[in-house]
Amino acid sequence: MAMENEKDNELFEEQQEVAVDTSDEQDLLDEVLEELSGNEKSPKSTPKKEKKPFDTRRLKAGSMAMGLTVIVVAAVFLFNLVVGLVEKRFPLILDTTAQQLYTLTDEFKDFASGIDKETTVTVCLPETELTNPQIGVEAFDNTYKQLHSALEHLNRLSDGKVTVKYLDLSADPTAATEMAKLNATEGSILFTCGSLSRVTSLTEDYTNYGMQELYNYYYSYGSMPEIQSMVEHTLAVNLHAVTADKSTTATLLIGHKEEASTISLLTALFKQQGYAVEQVDITTAATFAADSRLAVIAAPNEDYTDDEITALRTWLANGDNYERHLLYFPVTTCATPKLDTFVADTYGITVTNAVSIQENPTNRPQNTGSYALYFSYAETQATAFTEGGARVRTALNRILQKSDKAVGTVSPLYLFPEGTKQQDVLSETAEAVATADKNAAGAMIAKNIVNGHDSYAMVFGSATYLQFFDSDPENEDLILQVVNGVLDNKEALNLPGRAVTGSNLFNVGSMSTAWVLFTLFVLILPLGTLAICLVVFIKRRHL
Repeated sequence: MAMENEKDNELFEEQQEVAVDTSDEQDLLDEVLEELSGNEKSPKSTPKKEKKPFDTRRLKAGSMAMGLTVIVVAAVFLFNLVVGLVEKRFPLILDTTAQQLYTLTDEFKDFASGIDKETTVTVCLPETELTNPQIGVEAFDNTYKQLHSALEHLNRLSDGKVTVKYLDLSADPTAATEMAKLNATEGSILFTCGSLSRVTSLTEDYTNYGMQELYNYYYSYGSMPEIQSMVEHTLAVNLHAVTADKSTTATLLIGHKEEASTISLLTALFKQQGYAVEQVDITTAATFAADSRLAVIAAPNEDYTDDEITALRTWLANGDNYERHLLYFPVTTCATPKLDTFVADTYGITVTNAVSIQENPTNRPQNTGSYALYFSYAETQATAFTEGGARVRTALNRILQKSDKAVGTVSPLYLFPEGTKQQDVLSETAEAVATADKNAAGAMIAKNIVNGHDSYAMVFGSATYLQFFDSDPENEDLILQVVNGVLDNKEALNLPGRAVTGSNLFNVGSMSTAWVLFTLFVLILPLGTLAICLVVFIKRRHL
């Protein structure tokens, strides 16, 4: 048994040696095959690497960042498109001024949106003169900036009907020649629509005090008045004048030594309401404008002749069609009996030789000097065109009375307080006489109806009444109510002015909302979003 076990062990050992040799041969064969295939032999001891599963977190993070970027950019694009359309229809202004200097009023917006004719506004200055004015007077600098802001929005408000352009006439002689044909020079603003045109002055027409008026006021009183911007009013009035279906001309009759200041005040008054204004020398029998409906006799210092009165009567009759009217300011320094008789006989208003005297200090303005007695406050009366109850200021006011020859209705426009006296200024003994008749008035309106046609006469007893437009706005309000009512000027514009000093301006006020939104949503927000997405994407890659 022992011998058999030894033989078995020897046999097992021989088999193991053979197996080892066979393994070595197999390894050698494998090495040869790998060399022939171009692959290096991996060490036997190196374990085979396991294939990791695909990490989807990075893909999701990158996809989310990319998707978020696309969504944000698309949203910004659509938002800007919508804002652009809305801003074109409803222009907005980012206004940081205390007085809301660059914020357009609803009245102006409504007016501008109603313009339905192709109109051009030509500013005869480089645009920088409005965006960066160097006048040196705060009120004018601010007004010019406000004007530029309003002009910027006119095109959008009018749905493209109003075009604004700037011309540097000093650098373009050809343009200067063309503008001169329309009475526009450097510093003018020209409004044109078809064959109609109106010219305004940048320095004189866009504030309640023009530059020249301001200098005169300063040298007279040693101080500066409150200056208000009239930008919206002036733009609206002149745009209306050239786009209205019909225009009305006010004819100022001259030739009888009328005061230049009176003519100037009346001219400005009518232009501010959109009327065309002409001056006609009645002494030469010149014809009136075809569309004239109002003749204005402005305090003549000489009486009219019979021929001149006949010419005036003929024009007012209009071939028995009438619808033409008279505005008369008698003078206090001389008698005009023929003219006064014509007014009394035709319209029933008598202009007496007396002026009002106000002895009660409470019924007259303060600081009126040696002429204090001739100054007075009067109360407006309700008529078809006026509400009444306002207080107007006047001086050297002729006393008016209703004539016995009145054929139509005659109504007072303003009356003096009880106790007012009258003084005959045309007699050699200018003494105060009896208390004024309670029916006497400082201004009257008469209405005649002939063959179904109206003809009005408005008589204000003092041209000095016009001098108080600035200090007493009720004066201007009254005359505008009456004149616009008589001429049936329902589209009369009277947009309020606004203060342009002490604005504490932070000069982004003229930036439109479109620019602000463009900067915010096209530049800041997209770039910020891209930056955030990029940071998120980079950090996700290292997770």
